[in-house]
Amino acid sequence: MKAVSCSSNRRKQIKRVARVHEKIANTRQDFLHKLSRKLVDENQVIVVEDLCVKGMARTKMAKSVLDAGFGMLVNFLDYKLKREGGKLVEVDRFFPSTKLCNCCKHKNDSLTLKELEWTCPKCGTHHDRDENAARKCDSFSQNREIGGRLAVSSNQ
Repeated sequence: MKAVSCSSNRRKQIKRVARVHEKIANTRQDFLHKLSRKLVDENQVIVVEDLCVKGMARTKMAKSVLDAGFGMLVNFLDYKLKREGGKLVEVDRFFPSTKLCNCCKHKNDSLTLKELEWTCPKCGTHHDRDENAARKCDSFSQNREIGGRLAVSSNQ
């Protein structure tokens, strides 16, 4: 079999594209290092949700999920917090943080992903879905019991 030869212009373009990809990767890594340093400097405990990045990469949001570098950010946070004596708490991906009322801990199973706001049928509190999840994660960071579960730290 003959080796496929390519022109010198093609080789130049391959090198040019490789340099662009390297620059993008270095820029992303630099941003994530700076962001993780800022977060670690401002907080002793950071709570992240254990997302299934591989599963999310198979959806319509694949490109934006992979470009964001969630996994890399969590790794940076983990080793920087260990070095500083902080704590990284990972919330289980199956924990229903958006479906639990942060006031009465009632679980609203009827919520769909399209519903961004909901009212608790038990206590009547109106919730923004993301804000409610953030309050649940804050409860994890303060190591309080939430709906029968306790926060689990990845570095003890």
